Amino acid sequence: MIYDISNGPDEELLKQYRAEVEKYDKNNGKDVDCENKKKKYQNLAKLYYAIRIRDANKKADDLKRTYDFVKKEEEKKKTRPQDIKKSYDADIAAIKVAAVPLSSAQIAQLSCDVSALGNLSVSEAFEVISEFDIGEVIAKKSVPVKYFDAISKIEREISVEDIHEENSTINAMLDIINVLRKYKNENINIPDLGSLNNLLSKLERDYKVQSRSIGVVSSSKRILEKVGNIWTALIDIDGKVGKLKPPVKEDVDEQYYDKFRVESEERKWRNAKNELTTICSEASKFGVDLSNYATEQSKANAELGHVYDRAQVSDIFNAMSSEEKEYKSAIESEKKNTERIGAFRAYISKMENVEKSPYAEHINALNKISTSLMALKGIIDKDMKMLTQVEKKSYGSYDPEDPFFKSVWTYLGKRVGFVRYGQDTYPIRYVNTVDDIITATDGTILRLRQISTGLNQRNYLMSKLQTDDDRPIIALFDEVSTMTNKTQEDIFEKFVELQKQGKLMVGMMNMPSDEKKVTSFGQ
Repeated sequence: MIYDISNGPDEELLKQYRAEVEKYDKNNGKDVDCENKKKKYQNLAKLYYAIRIRDANKKADDLKRTYDFVKKEEEKKKTRPQDIKKSYDADIAAIKVAAVPLSSAQIAQLSCDVSALGNLSVSEAFEVISEFDIGEVIAKKSVPVKYFDAISKIEREISVEDIHEENSTINAMLDIINVLRKYKNENINIPDLGSLNNLLSKLERDYKVQSRSIGVVSSSKRILEKVGNIWTALIDIDGKVGKLKPPVKEDVDEQYYDKFRVESEERKWRNAKNELTTICSEASKFGVDLSNYATEQSKANAELGHVYDRAQVSDIFNAMSSEEKEYKSAIESEKKNTERIGAFRAYISKMENVEKSPYAEHINALNKISTSLMALKGIIDKDMKMLTQVEKKSYGSYDPEDPFFKSVWTYLGKRVGFVRYGQDTYPIRYVNTVDDIITATDGTILRLRQISTGLNQRNYLMSKLQTDDDRPIIALFDEVSTMTNKTQEDIFEKFVELQKQGKLMVGMMNMPSDEKKVTSFGQ
């Protein structure tokens, strides 16, 4: 009933859910606070990308004009005689040939060896060499000294003597190992050195460790060889560009066409154009593009109260980044709210087809009944658990003052009746089967291990002769082997007592003996 009532229509809840759904529909699924958070971030993003598009577009336009101007000016210079052009081109070609050791392909091969070496100083020097620009060298008519310094630094960091010494050590160690292997397992002992086999094993381990550096040594040798070639090439290039004399006329403006200058300006323009394309791609997520960036910039500034009219791009980016967390939080909040409203709609739809339980008005009384029943069940479960502990003799942690255990031990004490210890007889109050303790009525504590085995057997048999009603019994005790004559007499006396009370039909004890003997009591 409680389940049916709890899962049936709840008028108050239905009223609340309907109000929430109505409010959600009225606002078209929008939340004012979330919308404001989203709007601020979006306006900052629009402003940021609009300014970046403006600046990138201006840069691309400026570079395009520069490129067009340079190209036009250089085209005018093609009137120089062809023989002068060929001579100059031949000089340029020779310089490019001399620069082959510094080409990207050659530098890429050297990069692998430098990376393998793992030396930071060498890596930094190599970065300088990798930036070599033949166009720059030709324009300046000299090789910058930074390249020579970088090569000198690499040669200082990689010592030829160390490489030679490392190789000599490894080769010498291998020669010794090869000699010793010929006498392996011949149990040869060398004075002051010990076993030849032990020496060989140690040398082989050391060789294995040393051999790991062979790759580094090889890389170092290749690096030195290649930077030597680069040094030679730089000297050659420096000599050639120093003698290079571009063909010119008396009028400087009509000097020979500079292809590298044109290509450089074109490259700058195209890079700026590509950068603009990338920015536009990012900005498109916020509805900003090359055609509307000015309008979007104006709108965003107005929405933001013109706070960022004179702000730097970096300041706008920082503000946008700080608002991004709030924006994402608003998106997540809207998503959860939509899911919540969906759950409300499902509940309303479901409850509209469910009848109200006739017992709904008695829900408080049913809950009280359920609570009482569960409490009663808890008590029953607890007692059943304790009873199982007693039956299985698996108590674990227990409370010796627990009423359940005390009642069990009192009952056992009543069944045992009394025990004899030494010359005394003790009436029993409790028999604690957990801790193996017997408590007498006068408070005396006896432990089961203090009582002899025969007395234990006597007490056990006496407990079997204790009856709670007047029904007659038949007592057949077999293999009573550990009892003394005194403890046996207690049993016989109990037989007589029960017989006189009319409760004993037959009483018999059988025990091991060298001869057969029957002792009878009573009629």
